[in-house]
Amino acid sequence: NTGTFPSAGGWSLVYAGAGSTSQYVDNAHSVSGSKSLRLTGSSNTPAGAYHPVDIQQRVRFEAKVFIDQIVGCGISPALAAVNLRNISSGATFGGVRFNCDGNIYAVKDNIANILTASLMSYNANTWYRIALDIDLNAKTFDVYIDGILRSSGIQILNSGTPTGVFIAAGYGAANPVVWFDDVDLTYNDLSISPSKGGNAGQVTVAIRSQRIGETFVQGTTVKLVQDTKEIIGSNTVIIDSGKMTTTFDLAGAGAPAGLYNLIVTLPDSQQV
Repeated sequence: NTGTFPSAGGWSLVYAGAGSTSQYVDNAHSVSGSKSLRLTGSSNTPAGAYHPVDIQQRVRFEAKVFIDQIVGCGISPALAAVNLRNISSGATFGGVRFNCDGNIYAVKDNIANILTASLMSYNANTWYRIALDIDLNAKTFDVYIDGILRSSGIQILNSGTPTGVFIAAGYGAANPVVWFDDVDLTYNDLSISPSKGGNAGQVTVAIRSQRIGETFVQGTTVKLVQDTKEIIGSNTVIIDSGKMTTTFDLAGAGAPAGLYNLIVTLPDSQQV
């Protein structure tokens, strides 16, 4: 409900920032629907919302982030954060920060404050779609911003395992106000290799399923989807129940650059 923190949805306010009454759902800014979560940090305490989740080894964590003003730094340069987190240790496992210098960084180790170089600059009063593809087995993650791959194979240096998802308004000389919408965690049951390619010709990819039991059978179809754009796979070969290959014609499809969803459909119309 507008004006309240979404505790009923399983979220906990683990850091109160500018105060618990400043952390609530409102309708000032949103992407999907008419509401989003508004968090307000302070100069020395973030406003952190945490949701416990049983996290598998390969996941995608997404959130849309809106900062109304790039304020001066508080005791930390982070104005907003999105990550997987172990709530006991505070360690993060794949994440990004929007810093007070106007840049977005990926976080390798939040305890030791080890970041990547700037992924890109950002503007106030603008929604940014953050997507983190996290592989806890390999201890690496990729960062997409607005559908564009900004960095891949980033090392996760913290030890332990995440216990849930975390979003936060960070620290600022003036209390930073951040809105979050479309926060979502999905499991990557499918892997595709190679996972990226130029739009200059055909590319043949291998697709694997991590699900137990039979998955791929003759008649399975594959496509890449970005908004209303679809690229249909051809010459699909089923190698076994967990692996197949297919070819995408990226040049012939006039494929725009960006992030695509992989859709695999079985003959009974079930999507994998």
